[in-house]
Amino acid sequence: MGVTRGTELWQQIVTDVVRKWTMRNSGKDGRSRKPVPGSGPAHYEFVMRDAGFEQVGSYTFVYEYCWTVESIFGYLYSTSYCSKRVLGGGAADFEQELEEALLAHDPSGAYREAMQFGYTLGRKPGK
Repeated sequence: MGVTRGTELWQQIVTDVVRKWTMRNSGKDGRSRKPVPGSGPAHYEFVMRDAGFEQVGSYTFVYEYCWTVESIFGYLYSTSYCSKRVLGGGAADFEQELEEALLAHDPSGAYREAMQFGYTLGRKPGK
């Protein structure tokens, strides 16, 4: 999930441009990071059951979000790895390169991402 962590072609374009300007690598293939051991719904359910919770379950939902060039810049500039401070005097050139690359890929300027969210709930016995 996120502009540099997905499998869509537009996300790979963002990742490649960000990497070029910041030397940031988000993973071996530059696409997405592998899940951290001890994370995810199955792990959280195990921890809650181990702590004595009952009726433990995980629930996920998907929300389709439509990024724009402007919202992608806003997101990137809010991060520690691609802020305007990190880019220094090259921010305007970075914006131009990324915008041109994205619009060459999809001139509509609309970049869709299926964001997945979830939660794990349980009930403490006797409550």
